[in-house]
Amino acid sequence: MKRLFSIIVFVTLFVSGLFAWNSFRYLQDQPQIPPSSEQAVQNDSLNVSEVPSPEPLVQEQEKTVTTTLLERNIEDDPLYDLKTFEKDFHAAVNQIRKKNSLRALDWNNEVTRVARKHSEDQAKDTQKLIDQGAEVSSAKIRHEGDSFGNNQEERLHSQNVYYFGASGENILSLPLVSQWIVAENDPTDVYKKTWKSADSLVVEGVTGWMNSKGHRENILSENYNESGVGVSRVGDFLIVTQVFIGRVDCGYETGQCCEEKGYLPYCFESLSCKSDRCIDKK
Repeated sequence: MKRLFSIIVFVTLFVSGLFAWNSFRYLQDQPQIPPSSEQAVQNDSLNVSEVPSPEPLVQEQEKTVTTTLLERNIEDDPLYDLKTFEKDFHAAVNQIRKKNSLRALDWNNEVTRVARKHSEDQAKDTQKLIDQGAEVSSAKIRHEGDSFGNNQEERLHSQNVYYFGASGENILSLPLVSQWIVAENDPTDVYKKTWKSADSLVVEGVTGWMNSKGHRENILSENYNESGVGVSRVGDFLIVTQVFIGRVDCGYETGQCCEEKGYLPYCFESLSCKSDRCIDKK
C-alpha cells in the first residue's frame, strides 16, 4: 500500500513539473509584446527629422497657449528691409559655395526681378487666407505659377531673360516671430510676440536649404554662375525665392549662334540657327 502511494505521489510531482517546464518554454517562445500604439507613434515621430525636407521648404509658426493672465509684451514690428534680405541671402549662399571650393555667383538684377515677382505671386495665396480671417501657421509657397510662367525657365523667358543654358530655383517660407503666446480661449488675443533678428532669419533659411537634398544641390551646382534673390512678406512670414542660371554667351533663344572651328554655327537643343540668331524651331 505504501509502495502504491509512493508511486502515485511520484507520478503527480513528475506531471506537475513537466507542465511547469512546458509553460516556461511556452512563455520563452512567445514574441515580445510590442509597445502600445501611442508609444509606437512616438517612436516613429522621432525619425521624421532625419528625413530631408521635401521641396518647397516651409517653416511653420508655433504658438504657445496660456491659461494664466500674463503681462503683455508685444514688441513693435521691426519692418524688415526686404531688399537687404535679398542681398544677405545671396551673400550667405556664396559663402557656402566658397567653403566648398566653388566660384561665387554673380548678382543679376534681371534674374532678381523674376525671383521677386515670383515671391510676390506666392504671397497672394496666403494673403487671401488672411483676408478671409483664417489663422495661418505658415505661408503657402509653390514652384508652379500661372501669372507669368509655370516654372522658372518660363518665368525668365517671359521677362526677356534668355541668356542661360541651365536654371534652377530654391524657395522657402519663414515665420518672423520667434515666440508667440496667445490666450487659450482666443488665439487672436496675443500676450507675447518676439521678432527674430534679420541675421538669424538668413541663417535659418540657408541652413534649411542646405539640409534639403534638392536645395543643397542647387546651391552647390557647378552649372550656375549667376543668381537673383527675391523676398516678399505676407503677414508675419517671409517668402524667399532664389533663381540660379548658367549664363552663356551664345546658343540661347534670341542670342547669337555659337561658332566653333570645324563645325557649323549651332544653338541649344530645340533652337535653330537662322541668320546668325537662335530661334525656336516652331
